[in-house]
Amino acid sequence: MKLIYHLSEEAYVQFNMHHIENSKTVQTSLKLQRFGIPILYLFVAIVLSRVTEMPLAYLLVGFAILGLAWILFYPRYFYRSIKKRTEKFIQEGDSKGILGTHEMTLTDEGITDISEGRQTSASWQSLQRLTEDDHNLYIYNTSMSAYILPKQEIAQWREVKDLVLDKMR
Repeated sequence: MKLIYHLSEEAYVQFNMHHIENSKTVQTSLKLQRFGIPILYLFVAIVLSRVTEMPLAYLLVGFAILGLAWILFYPRYFYRSIKKRTEKFIQEGDSKGILGTHEMTLTDEGITDISEGRQTSASWQSLQRLTEDDHNLYIYNTSMSAYILPKQEIAQWREVKDLVLDKMR
C-alpha cells in the first residue's frame, strides 16, 4: 500500500502534545511539580513564621491560596509551554524531511517513508505501538518518535490502522 500525504506543523505539534499527555514519565513529573511546589509553599510559611513575627495561621492561609492556584493553573501553563517550545523548535530548526510531503509504502516487510532529503525504514517487528487521537495515527518506531499519519490527508486511514495493527502482531 502506498500513501502520499502532507505532514503539517500542526500535525507535528499534535504528535508532541499527544506523546506528552500519554507519557508516564512526563505525567509523573507533572504531578510531582503540580503538588510538590504547594507543599514547599507550606514549608516556607512555617519557616517564615519562625523567622518573622507573623502568625503561622496568616501565612498558611496566604500560601495555601497560592498553592491552590498553582495546583489549578500549572497544568495549563505546562502544556502551553510545551506547545510553544515545539512550535519554536520547528521555526528555528531544519524541519526538512519531517514536515512536508511524505510517500509511505507499507509492505510485508515493513514501512518505508520518503520525504524531502530523507528516507527511513522500519520492519514490523521493530515498531513499538500504534496510537491515535482525533487528528492523527501515530506509528511509534522508538519510544519517543513516530510516523505521523494525518487522518484528514489519508482517506483510507482505518484500513491503514487495521493493516499496521495486524502486521505488528
